[in-house]
Amino acid sequence: MTVSLSVVDHDGRYVAGLGRKDFKIFENGVEQKVEFCESVDAPFTVLFLFDTSLSMRDYLPAVVNAANVFTSQLRADDSISAASFEDDSKIHILLEPTKRRNFTEFVDVVNSGKEHRYTTTFDGIEKALKLLEKVDGKKAIVFFSDGEQFGRHASAKSNLRDAEEQEAVIYTLQFGEYSTSDPIFSNVIVDPVQLGARRGTRGVSKKDIEKLKTRVSLYMQGLAERTGGRAYKIDRIDDLRETFRSIAQELGTTYRLGYSPTDPPKDGEKRTISVKVDIPSAAVQARKTVVYRTSDRRKRAD
Repeated sequence: MTVSLSVVDHDGRYVAGLGRKDFKIFENGVEQKVEFCESVDAPFTVLFLFDTSLSMRDYLPAVVNAANVFTSQLRADDSISAASFEDDSKIHILLEPTKRRNFTEFVDVVNSGKEHRYTTTFDGIEKALKLLEKVDGKKAIVFFSDGEQFGRHASAKSNLRDAEEQEAVIYTLQFGEYSTSDPIFSNVIVDPVQLGARRGTRGVSKKDIEKLKTRVSLYMQGLAERTGGRAYKIDRIDDLRETFRSIAQELGTTYRLGYSPTDPPKDGEKRTISVKVDIPSAAVQARKTVVYRTSDRRKRAD
């Protein structure tokens, strides 16, 4: 089992220079032996996941510019990759994992120009997680979206479950509000995953819209919290650079711990996990639960 985490002191500064003996891991309240500690100096892979639906088109130029600034803050051996999604349940690879030293800039993050009814956010997240399953070491997803949600083959529930069963840390950046001008509101067939209504329900009240906005926020927060990442609400484009600076700093000070549970897990079993550090007043940012998939002998934490 591996867990990624960062440590912050009482002044809010990230702490580097720690080793295996500085940490303690508890699973269901029982201390586990820390078998290895990958230091903050170890390189990581970050996948930029862009929602390129029409509702995001006004944000994309600024997002891409800020993402280019973000990559300039990474280290030479860190790897960068990028993908996008719209409505076709496919994930479009924009950049295969590339070392920072060989990276130039993002240039092809654009909307197709087609007007789609739904944004297949759930399918995009599902496929992004599968992409990173193949990547070893520290890894993260930086996900950009305004929160419009639909899934052809995946759902919010399956996304959150998948997030619990893998190692990548997810950072979500939500832009604006769920657009009430989206076709889902003009030719309404309410998705039960979003509103809890039956398929075929027509007409969406203000109460329904507020309920949907709440579910969108909970979804974005859930992806981040279940993986030890952070959720950001971007109200002003000017906030992007500071947000990216914060994410880059955190990724560059992330540890990766490994342990083997003393009590053999069952397939699909979920357990609580806590990490403590031997520094007074320090706080650990990490996943809080662990889900085991023993059927394919892959074990992941959230």
